[in-house]
Amino acid sequence: MRLLSALVVLSLFACTESGPAGEKGEPGARGETGAVGPVGPQGDKGDQGERGPQGAVLVLDGGVVTGPQGPQGVAGSSVTVTQLPPGNNRCPAGGVVLSLGDAGVTDAGTFICNGAAGDAGAVGPGGPVGPVGPAGAIGPIGPAGPVGPAGGVGPIGPTGPAGGVGPIGPVGPAGGVGPIGPVGPAGGVGPIGPAGASVTVTVLSSGDVNCPWGGSRFVAGSTTGYACNGAPGASSGGGGGSADGGTSGSIVVVGITPLTYSGNLGGRPGAHALCSAAYAGSHLCSSLEYVNAPNSVTIPAGGAWVDGTLPGPNERFDRTQNYTCSMWTSNLTNSGTEGTLVLPQGSVSTSYVSSVNSGCQTPRPLVCCTAPTRNTVRGLTPTASTGNLGGRPAANALCAAAFPRSHFCSSLEYVNSPSYIAAPAGGAWVDGTMPGTGSRVDRTENYTCSLWTSALTNSGTEGTLVLPSGALGTSYISSVNSGCQTARPLYCCE
Repeated sequence: MRLLSALVVLSLFACTESGPAGEKGEPGARGETGAVGPVGPQGDKGDQGERGPQGAVLVLDGGVVTGPQGPQGVAGSSVTVTQLPPGNNRCPAGGVVLSLGDAGVTDAGTFICNGAAGDAGAVGPGGPVGPVGPAGAIGPIGPAGPVGPAGGVGPIGPTGPAGGVGPIGPVGPAGGVGPIGPVGPAGGVGPIGPAGASVTVTVLSSGDVNCPWGGSRFVAGSTTGYACNGAPGASSGGGGGSADGGTSGSIVVVGITPLTYSGNLGGRPGAHALCSAAYAGSHLCSSLEYVNAPNSVTIPAGGAWVDGTLPGPNERFDRTQNYTCSMWTSNLTNSGTEGTLVLPQGSVSTSYVSSVNSGCQTPRPLVCCTAPTRNTVRGLTPTASTGNLGGRPAANALCAAAFPRSHFCSSLEYVNSPSYIAAPAGGAWVDGTMPGTGSRVDRTENYTCSLWTSALTNSGTEGTLVLPSGALGTSYISSVNSGCQTARPLYCCE
């Protein structure tokens, strides 16, 4: 194409002078190709030609738009595409250079450079939260981690619900006998009990089958008992009963109860009541009574209960608080106190089995006695009084008003005169009797709330009491509280 343009220019220069036209000569010989003249100025834009047939279109990204097959075009120049890496002098960000080669002429090339990286755009708005995916499978348990340091003690949690009552634990060893607790307030006088069975008394002459030396027969319903006279003494002054139960003429062993009982008899008054129910007018024999009253009552193999009596020399009390299964209120195996027994051969012993077995839990019958010549506990005064009774004479007057011919019982009289009447919870007053060895004094001035003239709490002297179990005690509460200010009924004897 460039060659065609050069021929046109040469033709224009040859026609600058005009002359007559000569004859057409013969074609001359072809001359040598002249040098390429300078590029002429660009001509005016020509009119748009007719649209040619659609050919193939080269798209830079390599795609091809296909139209109808056009005619074979002239061979084009080859284009060489060279990649330029970043850092090129012409294309710092890299790019390509297009080089056109034609008839041995190489074009300087056209550079197509990549643009520099633009600034980061603003963060777009967050997209909506996608739906929760399905739960994945539980992975295997990992190895146990090392034990961490102990944490601080947390606050105490709320109290949980009460648990069920557990099984009863084994019985512990016996504790020592504690001091007598303070006396509670006096209870009200109980209602009058039902009338007892009437007793028919028949005097027996000497030579009777049951009482060879005479005596009395007692019949109450279907129960019969005997009070036999003892054999005549060696001197004319003998015979009769004594205050301490030393002769057999005043004591009769009437039998044993048809039922058996543990050592918990409801206290000494309860024990006497059990005998009285079996043999009207009888009471629980003391061991002293049993030994001093010859009898033919058969004792079972396991023995029978009798009240504890272990007197020392000249001791005037028939009954003690020892060897009585805690004053006949305990059926524990380890109560620390055993009961007194009569064995089949007639000897007196105790229920002791071992250091942790008192034997009080074993049921046995009771040996019951009568003693017509004993003093009698008539009852309790209907009105409770403090330790200020107006003196001992006034105390006797209070009993005589409640029970004609009665007087204020001494503790010796109460113990030696079996009573079925139990003291209220707070105890009941009796006159003080604390005889020592060889003492024959029934009443003392000690333990009498200043001879029954004081209701002070700190008088320094307490009064003598009978407790519900039949045991003796005092009203002492503390070094500044004698207990004499508490109102209690009086025991009255005849």
